[in-house]
Amino acid sequence: MKWCEHNTSEPEGGLPRQSVLQRVVQAVPFSLFSLFVLWLFAAVTAIYVKSELLDYMVAGRALGRIEIAALTAIDPSRSYLFSFFEQLSFYRSDLLLGFFILPLIGWGLLYWLPRQWRLFCVVTVTFSVVVFLCLQLLGFKLVGQFQSWELWYESIRWGVRHLDVARKYLGAALFLQLGGALLVLYLLALLVKRWWQGSSRQSFFVGALAWISCLTLFVMTAIAWATPMHATSYHRSAFLICFEAFFGLGEVDVSKYDELGLDDVLAAWREVTNTPAPKPLPDHFAAAQDYDVIYFILETAPSRCLDVSGDMEDLPNLKRLRERSWVAPNHVTTYPFTSFALYSMITSWYPTDIRYQVSGLGPGVPGVMRTLGDAGYATAAYLPIDDENFHHEVGISRIVFPKNPDGSGVNLGQAGDFPEQINSDRVALELMKKDLGGWIRENRRYAVMYLPQVGHAPWHEVGAGTASSDVVSRGRALIGLQDQWLGELLDFLEEAGRLERTLIVVTGDHGIRTRMEDPAFVGGMIDPYSFRVPCLLFAPSVLQETAEIPWMTSHIDLTPSILDLLGAVKGRDLELGAPIWDERLEQRTTLFWADKYLGVDGFHENGTYYMWHYISD
Repeated sequence: MKWCEHNTSEPEGGLPRQSVLQRVVQAVPFSLFSLFVLWLFAAVTAIYVKSELLDYMVAGRALGRIEIAALTAIDPSRSYLFSFFEQLSFYRSDLLLGFFILPLIGWGLLYWLPRQWRLFCVVTVTFSVVVFLCLQLLGFKLVGQFQSWELWYESIRWGVRHLDVARKYLGAALFLQLGGALLVLYLLALLVKRWWQGSSRQSFFVGALAWISCLTLFVMTAIAWATPMHATSYHRSAFLICFEAFFGLGEVDVSKYDELGLDDVLAAWREVTNTPAPKPLPDHFAAAQDYDVIYFILETAPSRCLDVSGDMEDLPNLKRLRERSWVAPNHVTTYPFTSFALYSMITSWYPTDIRYQVSGLGPGVPGVMRTLGDAGYATAAYLPIDDENFHHEVGISRIVFPKNPDGSGVNLGQAGDFPEQINSDRVALELMKKDLGGWIRENRRYAVMYLPQVGHAPWHEVGAGTASSDVVSRGRALIGLQDQWLGELLDFLEEAGRLERTLIVVTGDHGIRTRMEDPAFVGGMIDPYSFRVPCLLFAPSVLQETAEIPWMTSHIDLTPSILDLLGAVKGRDLELGAPIWDERLEQRTTLFWADKYLGVDGFHENGTYYMWHYISD
């Protein structure tokens, strides 16, 4: 099988005589080298990705090259900590894999393909790899972590519903870069095709150039591997890091717990995290028996925008609730991702497998909605958008959202502008008030969630004093808008005679997670801006004044708090949290999960915070 035909002239009487150099250059078929030129685009992209994730300061600290106390702002990259050859060593795996191992594997596969398909396959594979690496790099720049396929799926699903916001996240620059990459590949493919149709002299020139490039890369790779340097996580190939993150490889093996019963697992959990076991006679148990329950969830609401123990003069309705509420200024989310945070609020569980959350598959899990639903409560969630899959598995019987005249669900992204988003939130609120009115007339108890999306970052400007440069002020103004809607709900309940018999939870799902939401955000970190959220639990008649909680509380503590107040006992054997007023929480280890989003996990224990950054190890 021949890789390529060339127009060569032969002298009469036999084959042309070739020099040693010509024989060396033609030792490898010419088309292999020309196709290698196309693949170089993907290999160089991987090198660029590595340069973006490589943190010389962290690597220097890990290798004992730097003292934390001696850090200055003179050179944030700290590249001076390493010589040129030592810096080159960080790319050794990328050089070996991208310029040698993968091309050799590709050449072996191409050998069995018909010649007319080889150029198309190389261009397709190269462009696919470049797009994959660019999208992974975008995720890394926004949140500090490469993304899994499950998160890609969830992001696409969310983006289809919020096209306008999704375009802001992706940005025009990304589409220009990908379009430029496709154009470059197209031009290279034309050039390669022209080389194939060229003269033997032209092919000799291209082959010689390819040999020189390969030898140069070989020397660089040899130097990179020969340079003495202790291996760190940054020495791993960007290809492997991105693909491992995408496919979720490297997960911790927990099979040793498979044979344990649920009681044993729960006991092990409480021992490891020092989580308090339920008291025989819980505080405030059944103090709010026969009450209704409303969750008012503020989307993207960090405590930096709303300190529940601070000044609330501009938030009169939250201030009104606070007068008879447990206030938790040190409250944290479990995961900086809405569906996971809501899952923890409802179940008292930390989120585990992202695939379970996204797919909505699997058996129903216990929690506040399932327990109250089994007790006869009406359960529902009210959203401004069509999301039929929203946590049916946790016992919410109805998902209610505004509908268009044709019966289809409203899509905020297609609806487009900010006023339309506000209108959709308002319609969802009116739908909830209509249902509440019906249940109140029937004297039926209910547990509902209201989830307005107007606060989803990036934050829009509303009202005065929200200059575009002041991100936190914009977030505060949006909370002020939702405070007005909360006031309408309180007035409605008061007129219906049920306000004094209603538990109301006001909290945020999570804080800021990306630089698109706030350019000052630092990715790849467990940060209060992402995890600390406002939380207050309004309990009229139970409390006659504000009760501030000084210790750290978490979303997993909301379900035990509500169910204790209501006097519920069934379906509570697997709660991982405790009521927010339980003073034993001060000794608990509280976890922060963000591996698949920010690339880190962490915990708080005995007044100290700990964090593990997976890319840097």
